[in-house]
Amino acid sequence: MADAVLFNVNDHVATVTLNRPDAMNAINSQMAKDLVQVCEAISVDDSIWVVVVNAAGSRAFSVGADLKERRTMPVDQWRVQRATLLRAFRALTDVERPMIAAVDGFALGGGCEIALACDFIIAGDRAEFALPEAKVGIIPGGGGTQLLQIGRAH
Repeated sequence: MADAVLFNVNDHVATVTLNRPDAMNAINSQMAKDLVQVCEAISVDDSIWVVVVNAAGSRAFSVGADLKERRTMPVDQWRVQRATLLRAFRALTDVERPMIAAVDGFALGGGCEIALACDFIIAGDRAEFALPEAKVGIIPGGGGTQLLQIGRAH
Protein backbone atom coordinates (compact mmCIF):
# COMPACT_ATOMS: atom_id res chain seq x y z
CA MET A 1 0.00 0.00 0.00
CA ALA A 2 1.34 3.45 -0.85
CA ASP A 3 1.46 6.29 1.63
CA ALA A 4 -1.44 8.36 0.23
CA VAL A 5 -3.51 6.71 2.98
CA LEU A 6 -2.05 5.61 6.31
CA PHE A 7 -3.70 2.74 8.16
CA ASN A 8 -3.22 1.71 11.77
CA VAL A 9 -5.11 -0.53 14.19
CA ASN A 10 -4.75 -0.08 17.94
CA ASP A 11 -7.06 -1.45 20.65
CA HIS A 12 -9.84 -2.37 18.18
CA VAL A 13 -9.78 1.13 16.63
CA ALA A 14 -8.66 1.51 13.02
CA THR A 15 -7.32 4.89 12.03
CA VAL A 16 -7.40 5.80 8.35
CA THR A 17 -5.42 8.95 7.60
CA LEU A 18 -5.65 10.81 4.30
CA ASN A 19 -1.98 11.60 3.78
CA ARG A 20 -1.32 14.17 1.08
CA PRO A 21 -1.06 17.31 3.23
CA ASP A 22 1.04 19.21 0.67
CA ALA A 23 -1.89 18.85 -1.77
CA MET A 24 -4.49 19.55 0.97
CA ASN A 25 -5.26 15.81 0.85
CA ALA A 26 -6.65 16.03 -2.68
CA ILE A 27 -7.84 12.61 -3.81
CA ASN A 28 -5.58 11.37 -6.58
CA SER A 29 -5.62 7.96 -8.24
CA GLN A 30 -3.27 6.46 -5.66
CA MET A 31 -5.33 7.69 -2.70
CA ALA A 32 -8.46 6.20 -4.25
CA LYS A 33 -6.71 2.84 -4.73
CA ASP A 34 -5.39 2.98 -1.17
CA LEU A 35 -8.86 3.70 0.21
CA VAL A 36 -10.26 0.64 -1.57
CA GLN A 37 -7.42 -1.50 -0.20
CA VAL A 38 -7.80 -0.18 3.35
CA CYS A 39 -11.58 -0.67 3.36
CA GLU A 40 -11.12 -4.24 2.16
CA ALA A 41 -8.62 -4.87 4.97
CA ILE A 42 -11.04 -3.45 7.54
CA SER A 43 -13.88 -5.60 6.25
CA VAL A 44 -12.01 -8.85 6.89
CA ASP A 45 -10.44 -7.90 10.24
CA ASP A 46 -12.77 -8.89 13.08
CA SER A 47 -10.47 -7.23 15.62
CA ILE A 48 -11.59 -3.81 14.32
CA TRP A 49 -14.63 -2.47 16.14
CA VAL A 50 -14.63 1.16 14.97
CA VAL A 51 -12.91 3.26 12.29
CA VAL A 52 -11.74 6.86 12.55
CA VAL A 53 -11.05 8.67 9.28
CA ASN A 54 -8.84 11.74 9.67
CA ALA A 55 -6.30 13.68 7.66
CA ALA A 56 -2.68 14.71 7.83
CA GLY A 57 -1.88 18.41 7.93
CA SER A 58 -3.76 21.29 9.45
CA ARG A 59 -5.44 23.03 6.50
CA ALA A 60 -7.75 20.41 5.05
CA PHE A 61 -9.46 17.11 5.67
CA SER A 62 -9.60 16.86 1.87
CA VAL A 63 -10.29 19.35 -0.89
CA GLY A 64 -11.73 16.62 -3.11
CA ALA A 65 -10.49 15.30 -6.43
CA ASP A 66 -6.98 16.19 -7.48
CA LEU A 67 -7.87 18.42 -10.42
CA LYS A 68 -4.18 19.03 -11.22
CA GLU A 69 -3.73 15.30 -11.80
CA ARG A 70 -6.97 15.11 -13.77
CA ARG A 71 -5.92 17.94 -16.14
CA THR A 72 -2.93 15.88 -17.29
CA MET A 73 -4.98 12.78 -18.15
CA PRO A 74 -6.21 11.72 -21.56
CA VAL A 75 -9.92 10.84 -21.63
CA ASP A 76 -9.41 7.07 -21.44
CA GLN A 77 -7.19 7.42 -18.36
CA TRP A 78 -9.71 9.81 -16.77
CA ARG A 79 -12.43 7.17 -17.22
CA VAL A 80 -10.27 4.59 -15.44
CA GLN A 81 -9.63 7.07 -12.62
CA ARG A 82 -13.33 7.84 -12.31
CA ALA A 83 -14.13 4.14 -11.93
CA THR A 84 -11.44 3.87 -9.24
CA LEU A 85 -12.88 6.88 -7.39
CA LEU A 86 -16.36 5.36 -7.50
CA ARG A 87 -14.96 2.08 -6.11
CA ALA A 88 -13.33 4.04 -3.27
CA PHE A 89 -16.56 5.81 -2.30
CA ARG A 90 -18.49 2.53 -2.51
CA ALA A 91 -15.85 0.78 -0.39
CA LEU A 92 -16.21 3.46 2.29
CA THR A 93 -19.99 3.13 2.43
CA ASP A 94 -19.74 -0.67 2.47
CA VAL A 95 -17.59 -0.86 5.62
CA GLU A 96 -19.67 -2.66 8.25
CA ARG A 97 -18.08 -0.96 11.24
CA PRO A 98 -19.05 2.35 12.80
CA MET A 99 -17.04 5.01 11.00
CA ILE A 100 -16.24 8.43 12.40
CA ALA A 101 -14.88 11.25 10.26
CA ALA A 102 -12.71 13.61 12.31
CA VAL A 103 -12.81 16.77 10.20
CA ASP A 104 -10.94 20.01 10.72
CA GLY A 105 -10.25 22.41 7.88
CA PHE A 106 -11.71 22.08 4.40
CA ALA A 107 -13.88 19.10 3.43
CA LEU A 108 -14.74 19.97 -0.14
CA GLY A 109 -16.21 17.92 -2.98
CA GLY A 110 -14.93 14.37 -2.66
CA GLY A 111 -13.48 15.22 0.75
CA CYS A 112 -16.94 16.18 1.94
CA GLU A 113 -18.25 12.96 0.41
CA ILE A 114 -15.66 10.88 2.30
CA ALA A 115 -16.93 12.47 5.52
CA LEU A 116 -20.55 11.88 4.48
CA ALA A 117 -19.78 8.20 3.82
CA CYS A 118 -19.00 7.85 7.54
CA ASP A 119 -21.67 7.22 10.16
CA PHE A 120 -20.65 10.20 12.28
CA ILE A 121 -18.79 13.43 11.62
CA ILE A 122 -16.95 15.18 14.42
CA ALA A 123 -16.19 18.65 13.09
CA GLY A 124 -13.57 20.96 14.54
CA ASP A 125 -14.05 24.71 14.78
CA ARG A 126 -12.25 25.24 11.46
CA ALA A 127 -14.24 22.61 9.52
CA GLU A 128 -15.84 23.85 6.31
CA PHE A 129 -18.00 21.56 4.19
CA ALA A 130 -19.01 22.18 0.58
CA LEU A 131 -19.89 20.41 -2.65
CA PRO A 132 -18.46 22.96 -5.14
CA GLU A 133 -18.56 20.68 -8.20
CA ALA A 134 -21.05 22.95 -10.00
CA LYS A 135 -18.29 25.55 -10.30
CA VAL A 136 -16.38 23.20 -12.59
CA GLY A 137 -19.44 21.92 -14.46
CA ILE A 138 -19.91 18.53 -12.80
CA ILE A 139 -22.17 16.98 -10.17
CA PRO A 140 -20.95 15.34 -6.94
CA GLY A 141 -20.03 11.80 -8.02
CA GLY A 142 -19.27 10.19 -4.66
CA GLY A 143 -22.74 10.19 -3.18
CA GLY A 144 -22.84 13.77 -1.90
CA THR A 145 -26.32 14.54 -3.15
CA GLN A 146 -27.65 11.28 -1.70
CA LEU A 147 -25.86 11.39 1.68
CA LEU A 148 -26.06 15.07 2.57
CA GLN A 149 -28.36 15.98 5.45
CA ILE A 150 -28.69 19.59 6.49
CA GLY A 151 -28.73 20.48 10.16
CA ARG A 152 -26.62 21.26 13.17
CA ALA A 153 -26.37 19.50 16.49
CA HIS A 154 -26.72 21.76 19.53
